[in-house]
Amino acid sequence: MQPKNVKHRVYIEKGRKSVYAASIDWPGWVAQGDSDTASLQNLYNIAERYAKVMHAAQIDYSMPISRTDLEVIEILEGGYATDLGGPRATPHFDLSPMSEKEFSAYQELMMAIWRAFDTAVLSSDGKQLNPPIKGGLIDTYAVIDHLIQNDQSDLERLGATYRLRLYSNPLDELRDIREAMLRAMTRAAFHKIPSRELLGEIWTVRSFIRKIAWHTLSHAWEIEDRLTD
Repeated sequence: MQPKNVKHRVYIEKGRKSVYAASIDWPGWVAQGDSDTASLQNLYNIAERYAKVMHAAQIDYSMPISRTDLEVIEILEGGYATDLGGPRATPHFDLSPMSEKEFSAYQELMMAIWRAFDTAVLSSDGKQLNPPIKGGLIDTYAVIDHLIQNDQSDLERLGATYRLRLYSNPLDELRDIREAMLRAMTRAAFHKIPSRELLGEIWTVRSFIRKIAWHTLSHAWEIEDRLTD
C-alpha cells in the first residue's frame, strides 16, 4: 500500500527530561525523545510499525512520507508523570464532543490495539523475554497484570469502577475489563458521568482512549522487542 501525502496533526508534551510527540487523530501513535526534534523523529520512525497494527484491522491509516508531514499544532507543559510515567497532558482537541461515527471509529482502533497486544502475548507463549531494563516488568504475565491494574485504575477517571474477578487465567480478566472499558467509554461519550464525591480527576473519553491506546500498544511492542528464540 503506497502512503498518501497527508499531514498528521501532532502535539508535543514537554517534561523536564522527557518529551513526547503524539498524534492528535491516531491514539496510540506516540513516541518519546529528549527534545522536540528527537520525539518527532521517533514518532516518524514508528509510523510503519503503527501502520501494521491499523492495517491488520483494515483501518485506513496513511503513513507520513517524511517527517515534515508531522504538523505540530499544540505544545503542552508536562509534569512529574511525563518524566516517569508517560504522556498525561490533555490536548485541547480532547475537549471537543464526539459523534457516533467517530466513536465507532475509536472502538475499531481500540480493538486493533487490543488485538496487537493479544498477538504479542500469544507469540511469547513458551518463550523467554530478554531481561527488562532496570525497574521493568519481569515476564509476560507481569506485563498483563500491570495492564489490568492500570486499566482498573484508569476506569475511575471515567467515573466507573471494576472489581477484579481474580481469574486463574489473566487473559480472562483482561477480556472482562475491556468490556467494562467499552461500556464506560460509551457512557462518557454520550451520557453524563455520575457525580460522586472523592471521584478525583475526570478525563474526557478522548483522553481515556488516548491513554489506554498508548499504554497497551507500548507494552505490546515491549513484549515483541523482548522475545527470544
